Amino acid sequence: MTLFRQLALTIVVLFLVVFSTTLLVNLNNSRTFLQEQLASHAQDTATSLGLSLSTNLQMDDQPAIESMVNAIFDRGYYRSIHVTRMDGTPVLARDLEVKIEGVPSWFIHALPLETPVSEALVMSGWSQVGVVSVQSHPGYAYKVLWDTARELFAWYALLAAGAALLGWMVLRLLFRPLVDVERQADAICARNYDVRIRLPRTRELRRVVVAMNNMTEKVKALFAEQADAAERLRAQAYSDPVTGLGNRRYFSSQAESRLASTEEGGGAVFIVQLEGVQELNQARGYAAGDELLRTAGQRLADLAEAHPHSLLARLSGAAFGMLVPGLERDEAEAFAASVCAVLGQLHQQDLAESSDVCHVGATLYHQDSEYAALMGEADRALSIAQSGGANDWHCTAGQAPAGESIEGGQAWRAFLEAVIRDGRLVLHAQTVFDGRSGAHLHREVLVRVPGADGGLKSAGIFMPMAERLGLAPALDRAIVERVLQLATPEEVLAVNLSPASVADTDFVEWLAGRLAELRGRVRLVFELPEYGAIRTIAELHPFAEQLRTLGQGLALDHFGRGFANFGYLRSLRPEYVKIDSAYTRGVEQSQDDQFFISTLCGVAHSLDILTIAEGVETDGQQTVLLRLKVDAIQGYIVDRPQPLV
Repeated sequence: MTLFRQLALTIVVLFLVVFSTTLLVNLNNSRTFLQEQLASHAQDTATSLGLSLSTNLQMDDQPAIESMVNAIFDRGYYRSIHVTRMDGTPVLARDLEVKIEGVPSWFIHALPLETPVSEALVMSGWSQVGVVSVQSHPGYAYKVLWDTARELFAWYALLAAGAALLGWMVLRLLFRPLVDVERQADAICARNYDVRIRLPRTRELRRVVVAMNNMTEKVKALFAEQADAAERLRAQAYSDPVTGLGNRRYFSSQAESRLASTEEGGGAVFIVQLEGVQELNQARGYAAGDELLRTAGQRLADLAEAHPHSLLARLSGAAFGMLVPGLERDEAEAFAASVCAVLGQLHQQDLAESSDVCHVGATLYHQDSEYAALMGEADRALSIAQSGGANDWHCTAGQAPAGESIEGGQAWRAFLEAVIRDGRLVLHAQTVFDGRSGAHLHREVLVRVPGADGGLKSAGIFMPMAERLGLAPALDRAIVERVLQLATPEEVLAVNLSPASVADTDFVEWLAGRLAELRGRVRLVFELPEYGAIRTIAELHPFAEQLRTLGQGLALDHFGRGFANFGYLRSLRPEYVKIDSAYTRGVEQSQDDQFFISTLCGVAHSLDILTIAEGVETDGQQTVLLRLKVDAIQGYIVDRPQPLV
């Protein structure tokens, strides 16, 4: 029972005790007064009648005696009037049956009135000739007592209602700070540290509220410090301090992970070499050289913005590396040319000493490419570009995998539209297991589409093309519809969504409608890549809240590919974050990867967010990950993708 109810109940009980006691005391006093009045009334009547009957009783005038007695008795205030002689001979007796109307019998039994018999002598001179006995009728007294009780009860009930209403209002006013404290405590449990309470006037409650507000601020500052410290240390390990981009360590781990993943398709790798940086440092100082590197990095980031799955980092010195999935030969050449054109303008802005600002070497890659060989081929292409002239580029085709054809943009559009129209989707699923208990948590749905060669294309191949062609929302709609047809209430399925779909109002409205229709019959968790969550964070917050209202979930996939601050997890509150395989592949040897995963787990667990390691393939990786407090494991070590049925 709440404190409010306990106090309210205590006040009600006390009021009832006071009310009952006061009512009983008043009624008892009224009864005593009425009894005294009945006795006095009977005695006065007996005395008066005794004096009046003295002559008539001496003369034995019976008619006169009856007339006088009847005149008094017929008024109805008397229960009995008896006249007897001194020797006990009765002269006259009048009795009235006791009938009390309008008063409940229980009240009469609860408050009995005693009506004593009063007597007076009838004198004739100095001689006693008789006795008059009078007993008052209690009916009128009971009526007065009952009316008094009802009036008192009515007044007390009215006062009780008013006091209860006033007490309820006062208690609500006094308890409002405690309700706010409870709400603040719940918010802290939910890792929301922005709730503050207005200070009450009551001294004791004011101290409690001040303490709670101070605790909230300290916990909020502690979380912010933890997230900031994690970001600083991650930046030291994986980011370039001059440009703010990823460093060589970050680029190599991410690229190797993508090339090894069966969910990634082909694309192009670029090495961008800025020229004349050393000369600029000598001529203008290192600050000018750093400014050139920062500006060039920002220009490259702007170009990569159109390719949301791209990877950009500063490799060393004046060299930048870029991995852009989904590009074909003509698109890679056009991208390299745009890089040279954009960076070539830095000389016109007086950021570079020479008009020969950069050279670009590019090569195409496919799913089975090796990172070292790929970078060697891109470096060879860079050497060719440097020998060609100022701001030149060169692109090599690389070695296409057997049976894989390079298709143009129009061909991709026709292919994807046919997939959406005909529903040519093949769904597989891979189970995620609890790292300690081994319990089945959920299954992630993996989408494939049949290619022209008869093989299956993974989402890493066709999804970037769908996003570039504006077909991602339609494709996601077809995928979700197929998943809803196969989903059962017994298990949870995780479905990947494109950031473009979350930003599409029509798709979000359709999804909300479908989930509302199937509420309680399916449980889905929608995974978004971290880079997409960062770019669509404004649309993602209401989307996540809508999913929670419908009983569904939101999660972040490939966590760690971006450099977003961990702080946004507190407001977004996903069900889980899935650590990118770039950090799990080398976790046994890399102290940096171990630190990143350990820090992420600490931040996530403080927000009640689960952490899942993806791409786990060996027992050694699993052992280290569990030691770092990862909650769940996904990868070939625990399960391989199976057809979703």
